[in-house]
Amino acid sequence: MSKKQEKTTEEQQVVETLLNLNVKQLKTIIDILGKEHGITATPAVAAVAAAPAAGQAAAAEDVQSTFDVVITSVDAKGKLALIRHVKEQKGITTKEAMDFVKELPQTFQAQASKEDAEKFKKELEEKGAKVELK
Repeated sequence: MSKKQEKTTEEQQVVETLLNLNVKQLKTIIDILGKEHGITATPAVAAVAAAPAAGQAAAAEDVQSTFDVVITSVDAKGKLALIRHVKEQKGITTKEAMDFVKELPQTFQAQASKEDAEKFKKELEEKGAKVELK
């Protein structure tokens, strides 16, 4: 194998590892990259948000392997529990979690594997949320 092919394989392994991290782990990595290397995630977030829309036509032809976990609503009784859960899982402040829940529908996790999406859906529904997998 040439060095270029090995590097591509290494890059693929890094990407696969990143795709399997939860939101809290990703936020920690983003924070470290920001503090130690001055790298921000803002442009990447915009690109990731645009990617699902661009790829929907192609994905319709293939079997869906990743899902967006979308919280569509929450009952009044579960609102506080959902805010706490969102705060913990996303590694955000209480205010950010409150704003997130206030602005439903919201994507809780983008491009999750089927197994992870089902797990997120179950956890969120236990908190009183109505959830769709898209």
